[in-house]
Amino acid sequence: MPRFVIRSIVALTVITSFVLTAAPAAATTTEPVPGSVVYTPPVDAPTQDPFRPPTTPYGPGNRGIEYATAAGTVVVAAADGTVTFAGVVAGRRWVTIRHADGVRTTYGPLLDLLVSAGDRVRGGDPVGSSSGALLFTARVGDAYIDPASLFEAGPPRVYLVPEPLDRPQAQAPRQRGWSLPGGDALLSALDWELRHLSAAAPTIVSLTPAPLLADSVQALVTWRQAQSRCTAASTPAPRPPGRRMAVLVGGLGSSSASAAVDAVDTGALGYQPADVMRFSYSGGRVPADGAVAVEIRGVVGADYRARDTTGDIETSGHRLAEVLVQIADAAPEGLPLDVIAHSQGGLVVRVALADLAATHPEVLDHLHLVITLGTPHEGADLAEFVQRADSNPIDPIGFDAAQIVAGLPISPDDEAVRQLAPGSDLLAKLAATPPPAGVHVVSIAARGDVVVPSGRSRLAGADNVIVPVDGPSAHADLPGSAAALREMSLAIAGLAPSCETAADAVLDAVGSDLIGNFEHALVVTQGG
Repeated sequence: MPRFVIRSIVALTVITSFVLTAAPAAATTTEPVPGSVVYTPPVDAPTQDPFRPPTTPYGPGNRGIEYATAAGTVVVAAADGTVTFAGVVAGRRWVTIRHADGVRTTYGPLLDLLVSAGDRVRGGDPVGSSSGALLFTARVGDAYIDPASLFEAGPPRVYLVPEPLDRPQAQAPRQRGWSLPGGDALLSALDWELRHLSAAAPTIVSLTPAPLLADSVQALVTWRQAQSRCTAASTPAPRPPGRRMAVLVGGLGSSSASAAVDAVDTGALGYQPADVMRFSYSGGRVPADGAVAVEIRGVVGADYRARDTTGDIETSGHRLAEVLVQIADAAPEGLPLDVIAHSQGGLVVRVALADLAATHPEVLDHLHLVITLGTPHEGADLAEFVQRADSNPIDPIGFDAAQIVAGLPISPDDEAVRQLAPGSDLLAKLAATPPPAGVHVVSIAARGDVVVPSGRSRLAGADNVIVPVDGPSAHADLPGSAAALREMSLAIAGLAPSCETAADAVLDAVGSDLIGNFEHALVVTQGG
């Protein structure tokens, strides 16, 4: 059970979920009618990889026939039918045709498309041209068919091939009477990408389930140790008494007008509106609409743009340190000052902490708590992938897919992108600088984060917490989530993170691996 294969499935599903959308349709299953449709091969080319049904969901195999076609080879419909999908999946063009006997055939990847969804085609009509080796698959309902059997007399041979993943995006709508346009193309694309991506990076991971097992065992050991210092899930988070101040720090792609960290419910955490400010990447604070506390009034207000967040993270950290010094100088002795940062903002905070420890250690007496949300303390593989995909793309899904997943106005040449890549000089410097003594640091990660996998948010010396926030937008949704709010409330009250079940601990560890290692695999295919 290769880890690379599992991770490829998960991440490719996330990427293609941005491309495919559900549309209402009748949920019907058509049984094949033997001999009612005449099929011919879609290309005149030798078979380079025949139908090989896998015996396990993640086992080796081929759910279709791969033909040894050269780029530009005309691909034709195997039989009469109706085009149900003609579009792009994970950066490649695919076509699916439904035939009168209930069989659905899929063709791709294609260089171009000569048909559109809804078109009626006859056997032999061109549907596009191949971009290289052509994958031809056939399905009846949820079962795969050996495509070669379509060209023979008699009924097609149906195989119950294990699906590569539980597809909530595809299965749930079907149970509600919906269908997913491009669902067959999606599965064919996944199968094609997995086999070819695996071949491109054969040394990425071991072809044994042992690494996943080791991760699971280690997760259980860590979970067991945490049971002695965690807060029961049934324990409500108390609202802390007394006045506190909070500085919010946005992440990559934020601006003075919009930042995911603004979704943090500071009122529910006990902060008064006048005691909350957001750091400006231009220096100072984001101008506030209402009144601000005396301690904040002396900090200059300055707007910033999303592009301002793509510069040197160290420079931003120095600016934040200056702001914290200004607030601490004006604040009454003993008034707690907390910092809550999202994504890249957490690295900005760590630079500021190192600055303060070296130049203004007295400020750390005010700084009681630092909370980072979805911060890539160990780097973000997507950042490295953006750089390599732009300079050495293996296919169209590279840079565009990374931008879609991250949802950020980034460029491969941005200083912040280079610094966010695992192994960067900045991350190495920060790793050698633990959080200052006396400052409580809590790192909160989202279980389903595809921008910063939860494992990448681990920080030595911090309380590391993973919360059940999932979905394609988990990274942006984390600051405003109820789960993160609870953990922040516990931290402010001086309580340990919430207890979790052993099953959730394993899911957190393995789930992060599934996403993170796939992204690393993509990096390797770009020449790393």
